[in-house]
Amino acid sequence: MNMQQMIDSDEPVLDMRDLARHLGAIIAEDALLDTADVAALLKVSARYVAEVYVNAPGFPQPIYLTVAEGHKSKPRWRRRDVIEWIGKHATGRPSRGGRPRKKRL
Repeated sequence: MNMQQMIDSDEPVLDMRDLARHLGAIIAEDALLDTADVAALLKVSARYVAEVYVNAPGFPQPIYLTVAEGHKSKPRWRRRDVIEWIGKHATGRPSRGGRPRKKRL
């Protein structure tokens, strides 16, 4: 169960050691994040990451681990690569839009 599933689940987290182990694994600089973990960093859905961000110019290439019998795992990204990409593409505070306010006298 990944972090997003733990958060979204109505079931109580019974083993705090598993939670602590998972948190430690995803906050390490060289951690491998799954789609849900990347989505949590970007504050979007995992589906949006899979459909939009992975196709964005310069977004880090996924890593596929070889699992049993030559099958590849689901995509993973290095946490430091995703954080670096976010830093390069952050534009600051979004525009508030609308017409300018009148100045008070």
